[in-house]
Amino acid sequence: MYLAVYARRVIGWSISERMTATLVGDALTMALWRRHLPKGVIAHSDRGSQYC
Repeated sequence: MYLAVYARRVIGWSISERMTATLVGDALTMALWRRHLPKGVIAHSDRGSQYC
């Protein structure tokens, strides 16, 4: 399971049996929608293969 976390609160998540870019994209999209599409946001990752 992958989580997108902001200010110590989980704001986006996605669950899958495989580690894929779609999994990460879904979690990030949810996080952005739940924060009302803020401008100027920088997403930081550990640069794993699923983020490339």
